[in-house]
Amino acid sequence: FIPLTSLVHLYFALSAIIFFLLLKHGARLAYPTWNWLISTVVLFLNVAVALGIRFHLYLPILATLILVFIVSWLVSVQALRRVAASLSHAMLLAVALGLVLTQLAWTLQFLPIHFLIQAGVIVIVYYVLFHLLSRSLEGELRREHVVEYAALGSFALLILLATARWI
Repeated sequence: FIPLTSLVHLYFALSAIIFFLLLKHGARLAYPTWNWLISTVVLFLNVAVALGIRFHLYLPILATLILVFIVSWLVSVQALRRVAASLSHAMLLAVALGLVLTQLAWTLQFLPIHFLIQAGVIVIVYYVLFHLLSRSLEGELRREHVVEYAALGSFALLILLATARWI
């Protein structure tokens, strides 16, 4: 319903800002499970917007990667802040997580898959890494947790990539 003009850019930017503000203020008082759920959904929507702009409007790859890093860093900082000892510790872990997700997004640009599938892959990797990091920060990370999250992530990736329509 949106014309293919500069209005599309404005729509995508406003959508990303609204979803970020929803996450930042709406999940502040919620339980950690709701925060993790909302942050995963918001990450998917914002990364899909950034990759969709590249897919449809041919945004340069460097600008797309910067957007993916900023979105993943912001979502990770607010989510890790709940379990990290300090804000600086959460920010450092979020930088590492953001770099991993940005490198993954860069690698996915070479595969002939739709941008929504790329966003799904990034969110699956975020989910696994975020929960392993949060378990580690809580001091509860055991081998069983690593195997459980690795198996869950692998199964989700297998289903996503097996059912994806390759371009």
